Order: sequence, then C-alpha cells, then structure tokens
Amino acid sequence: MPNESFVVTQVGSPIRFDCEEYGEIEPLLNSVTYINTNYDGWFSVSNESKTYVGRDYETASEVRQRYASAVFKNSVGMVESIKAALMELQDVTSVTIYENRTDETVDGLKPHSFQAIVFGGDEETIARTILNVAPLGIDTNGEIDVEIVDDNNVTEHIYFSRPQEVPIYVKASIKEYDEEVLPGDAIEKIRNIIVAQISKLSMGNDVIYQRLLGPIYSGVDGISYIELSVSKDGQTYKQENIPIGRGELAVAKLANINVALEL
Repeated sequence: MPNESFVVTQVGSPIRFDCEEYGEIEPLLNSVTYINTNYDGWFSVSNESKTYVGRDYETASEVRQRYASAVFKNSVGMVESIKAALMELQDVTSVTIYENRTDETVDGLKPHSFQAIVFGGDEETIARTILNVAPLGIDTNGEIDVEIVDDNNVTEHIYFSRPQEVPIYVKASIKEYDEEVLPGDAIEKIRNIIVAQISKLSMGNDVIYQRLLGPIYSGVDGISYIELSVSKDGQTYKQENIPIGRGELAVAKLANINVALEL
C-alpha cells in the first residue's frame, strides 16, 4: 500500500493492439505514440516491444504452393519433396531445383545430380536438409560447399547455390480521383504494395509491370490514373517487362520505389 515514502504518480499497463491493415507491417519501436481517442486518465502510449507481423491474404498460387509442400514434404527422393523440405526452413522464401537425370553433363550439372538454388535461410541448415532428403547416390551442384558430418560420422560435401538478385526500380505517377478521398498515406501504401507484389515472384519469374497496377487500384482509394515504369539500374526506366533468367530473383526495396502525386 502507498505510504509517505511510496507515492504512485503514474500507472502503466501492457495491452494488445491489432493492425487494421493486412500485410507485413512492423512499426519501429517507440513510434506508436499518438492517442487517437482520448479517455480520462490516459496520458501516453508507446510500443516498447516487437510486434508479431501479419501477412497479405494468400493468393491462389500461394495456396497451391502450400498444398504441394504439405503433400510432398514427407516424401524422399523427389524434386518436389526437396523443395518442400527447404521451403519449411526458417527465413527461406524461394527455392528452385534443377536436375540432370542423364549420363552426361547438362547445363553445368553433373550426371545424375541436381542443383538447389535457395533464397534466405542458414547455410548449414540448408545443407543438412538436402543431405537428409536427397536420394542416395545423387550428387549435388552449386557454388556453396558445406561440410556436413552424417550419421555414420562421415564428412559429406553438400553443394547448393544462391540466386542472383536482380534489383528492380519503379517510378509511378498517380492522379487523384475527385469523387473519392485519397488517403494521406497513399504514397507509402503504394510503395509498400509494389514491394510486396515483386517480393511474391518466384525465381525465374519475369516482372510484368502492368500486373503491379491492379493491386494498387484495389489497395488504395482515390486514384484515377497511374503511370508506371520499371528499371534494372535506376537510370533507364521503360514501360516494358523485365525478364528474369534461370537462377535469378527479382528483388525490390522501398528505397528503389518512387511514387509522385501529379497535381
């Protein structure tokens, strides 16, 4: 109980809050400080711990991919099972497997071997997963060589690759639609939508620039027109698709997305 040497001046309490928007939105620590609706006795607010970030609704292709992973992840020796096992690993977001079933070297792959190209994840964990799931006697390919000691205390060399990241730059100009209200944070919303859409692309998937328009229109009210162009170097922008080759992955960062409101 309070006494002369113990005086309560302010009491705080942790609460749970939910974001009203879908997507991977993570505010900086101590950045949520504005009280939108005042209540007697409530003087301040601050987010002092990390959030559990959400995600966008699954697309039809993502549902099919998750279903395939669930079906094949308990199999051994199949390309699909190797991919499914790697996709289960923490921080792994994209996997492509190339195999050579012939007796000759094809596209740099040794006879009867495969190459796993993995984006994200820990190298040793990836290599151990490949060792555990890959069929016996089938060799691996790649620039990364990880030594793994197997159950028989034998050191195995497991090879895999990382994709070549292709930076994507985007410039967009928008016009406001007079009969709707353009949100005050429309520019940031559009930038985040563009990054999210490009991040969904798998390895080897081209950047189809017009496919960026639909999610912007559906995700942000008050837009009447969008002019959008893309670039691989941040210098030359074109209204053309960007081809992404074998072993390449399109990568977008907020710093490379420029959106302007046309007055």
